[in-house]
Parts: sequence; structure tokens; C-alpha cells
Amino acid sequence: AVIKLGILQQVGAPTELYDRPANVFVAGFIGSPSMNINTHPVVNGKAKIGEDTVDLPVEAVDKLTAEDNGQIVVGFRPEDASLAAPDEANAFSLKVMNVEDLGSDGYIYGNIITDGSAAEASTMMSDQNKLTTIRVNPRALPKVGDTVKIKIDPSKMHLFAPSTELRLN
Repeated sequence: AVIKLGILQQVGAPTELYDRPANVFVAGFIGSPSMNINTHPVVNGKAKIGEDTVDLPVEAVDKLTAEDNGQIVVGFRPEDASLAAPDEANAFSLKVMNVEDLGSDGYIYGNIITDGSAAEASTMMSDQNKLTTIRVNPRALPKVGDTVKIKIDPSKMHLFAPSTELRLN
């Protein structure tokens, strides 16, 4: 069970809480490194992540209300995203701020690129100073300062309503 300020948030096995968090709090609470959680505008049924767009399931977008102000909270775990080709659709640009080679795993920490520059850290949520975290093959680590394209596994994307912070998908 996950409790926040004395209020029960979700009950379930750890794998259930990890795979299907009921809300933004549970999503950010379970897992290390923690889930990347960001609020993005919805444009023509897609999440606008920086200058790029990522497809969203219609059934999740249809659950958004006027209180959500045309935005959606997108969450994904570091292991559920990967490096993409520079011209790949449904991928977003990330400016690499730090890399970590652990031998078995590599981690990229970066800022989402908006209008040709890195997004403000205040809009990001992850372990490394609010940077977006991606787990990659340590033999394919980019360099600090590189701009890379990141693709989220659509089946592992966690979507939440900004107004309620409750799960949409």
C-alpha cells in the first residue's frame, strides 16, 4: 500500500504499483531511478514534447476535461525509453547533461529541447536534479552536450490528467 499524508493512494503488489500506478504520486514514489513525469500540451491528439510530438492513445485523450487546460501528464520509466534515429517519428529531442556508465547499464540525464534550447529544469521531475533519465546500453552512451532523439515504448507510457493527477490509461 502507498499512503500520502494519511490518505491511502493505492493497494497492490509492488509490481502492480510499478506497472500501473493509480496516480502521479504513486508513479513517482515507486521505482529507482524514479519515473520521468512531465506535463505537456496536447496538440491534435499528440503530446507536444519540446518541439516534437508523440502519439497518444485516443481513449486517454478523450478522458481529458476542460479543467486539464489542453494538457496531459506523461510518465515513463527510464528503462521504457530508448535512443531513436534522428528523423524517427514519435521521438523527442534531449540535450545530454550527464551520462553514467555502470558497466551493465548506462544512464543519460538530460533536458527536453524546446525552441532550440533546453527546457527549464523546473518543469522536469526525476532523480538527477529534475533531469529526464533514460537507461541505455552502456556501449552506446552519447557524450555530454550531444542532442539525442528519445522514443518512449507506447505500451509503457503512463498518462495522467493534470487536474486530478489520476491515471487515464
